[in-house]
Amino acid sequence: SCFSGRIGGIMFQNDMKKFYPGSFAFFTICAFCMDRSIHQSSDVTVYSFLESLGSGFTLIHLVLGYALYYFYEHSISLYKNAYQALRDKLCVIIPAGLFASFMVLGYSFRVDNSWQLVFKDFIQITKSFLAAFGYFFLFFCFLVQVFSWGEHIKTGEFPIRKKGKNIFGRYIRLLETHPFLTAFFTFLAVYLPGMVISFPGIFMGDTWPQIAQAFQLPEYTSNYLNLISEDVRLNGHHPVAHTLVLHICIRIGLFLFSSWNAGTFLYICLQVLLTILTLSAVVCLFIRMEINSYGVWAFILYEALSPRNQNYLFLITKDVLFADFLLLFILLLHRILTGTYGVRHMVLSSAAAAAIVLFRNDGKYLLVLSLAGVFLLCKKKLFLSLIAVTIGTSLIYGQILLPFFQITPGSIREMLSIPFQQTARYVRDADDEVTDEEKEAISQVLCYEAIAEVYDPNMSDKVKSKFNESATSQELKAYFSASFQMFWKHPEIYIQATMNNIFEYFYPDTVLAEIYDYDWSIQCMNNTNECCAVLGTDFHHPEKLERIRDLYECLRESIFKLPFLSVLLMPAAYVWTLISWFFFCIKEKNTRALALLLPLAVQLLVCITGPVNGSYFRYLYPVAFCLPAVILLGFRFEASSSL
Repeated sequence: SCFSGRIGGIMFQNDMKKFYPGSFAFFTICAFCMDRSIHQSSDVTVYSFLESLGSGFTLIHLVLGYALYYFYEHSISLYKNAYQALRDKLCVIIPAGLFASFMVLGYSFRVDNSWQLVFKDFIQITKSFLAAFGYFFLFFCFLVQVFSWGEHIKTGEFPIRKKGKNIFGRYIRLLETHPFLTAFFTFLAVYLPGMVISFPGIFMGDTWPQIAQAFQLPEYTSNYLNLISEDVRLNGHHPVAHTLVLHICIRIGLFLFSSWNAGTFLYICLQVLLTILTLSAVVCLFIRMEINSYGVWAFILYEALSPRNQNYLFLITKDVLFADFLLLFILLLHRILTGTYGVRHMVLSSAAAAAIVLFRNDGKYLLVLSLAGVFLLCKKKLFLSLIAVTIGTSLIYGQILLPFFQITPGSIREMLSIPFQQTARYVRDADDEVTDEEKEAISQVLCYEAIAEVYDPNMSDKVKSKFNESATSQELKAYFSASFQMFWKHPEIYIQATMNNIFEYFYPDTVLAEIYDYDWSIQCMNNTNECCAVLGTDFHHPEKLERIRDLYECLRESIFKLPFLSVLLMPAAYVWTLISWFFFCIKEKNTRALALLLPLAVQLLVCITGPVNGSYFRYLYPVAFCLPAVILLGFRFEASSSL
């Protein structure tokens, strides 16, 4: 009887070993196949409910289910053996729970711009819970596998290659012996065709107002701001430093070549050159630190061929230069964290910090918050000095230099995207519950009659355009007081307004980064020529290159919309990579790697509080640009017991 009982126990354990991965795979396939739309009929039967769970089931899902079974079986085995401490468990459970939540809520907001598909009734809640269950297991096991892989990465000496005489062998020897120059000419060779094809640069919505205001011509930003002087159209809506750099390049192009196109192309050359120099410095650091060669190769390929790098690098925008300065600052931050810095590096760190402040209006907040976090993690007083440099630069620039030259600062409305979206949605959905006092307080700040009509759930610009630039601090205080009262009446409206404006950062399914195409560039060039007609501007893309431009753009976008490669176009892929690395650093007690990541984590928070959703990829570009370097450098740090 003892023998039979033991045999029965073993059989039961074996059955349970199969049960868990099998049930996890079942829930995940249900999440993939489920029809989560709202049932039109109020009489929902058990049969119709079960039918909706597998409405999209195909033979492919059956094969995928078998693959998931073995994937989950191996992941569960890894988890049981390696995840004993509470910290380790929470570092996979928390991000998996967040992922599951955003997969369910993101789908609802994508389809309906609300969470009705999740919370409308008991049936929707049940389906959403089952879907979340499946997505939780998927990301949970994915993290277990990735974290296990990360723990076993060896970052020893830079491998010695075969001394072959082929082109690859020669390139490897060059990379080992002359890393900076080899990387520089590699990136230059890859970027040069796109730079020529995009001549004189890709214009976008911010380009023509910057060009116009630098020439003291009226455009939309100087029209709504209360200018300090009507004779000075230059203002802080766009970073003044970036506007002036672009303006100087245009002036040089006119002086040397009598060409408007030459000036913007000179700006693009400077932008590409700074990017190549920064990336080459990163590769040089990788080689010096003997980082695994596969990581170096992956970094070079990513930065050289990533579709949005290939698009944004030739775009006339502040975000590319800002990303360069941010990556340079992270490299110098790495030197401080490793104790390999000198006076030269401190000067460069201060210069990079100042450039971040000058080339992005929210740069000062990014630096102060991230440096404060780094100080709390590493307890180095040197970071307090960098915080002082950041605050000092910001005060001198914003409070002394700009007023001295009568340059009007940007509007406060740029910081109020979240509350404005919440108010507009509340007025749209619960107008009859707004009291007279609340309506009066809102009307002092926003055009009450218009905000509900112009409300766009995924972009706050239309609501912000109804802001009263003459609103006083007392009127703003009254507005926030009224908004707080309205929140307690309908908190769900406020929460939905916020989530509707940020869900694309976290929801990967079908949400792709927007492209700045050449047709849009031509339209923006025409806007520039029209706005600056008195100057005789003639910005244009050469007609001879039109066919090759279209072919280049079409080929690039088609290739990177293929399966697997399309991940590079998903904003959420970069966000979840950042979140996963954040929790991996906590799990490994890697304090310095976590400190190196903080600037990107704060930049993500800046994106979330910004005016547009995640598919507007330009704001997230600095994260996508810097994240691979941050991860590779982070692997070289040792664990710290202070975390």
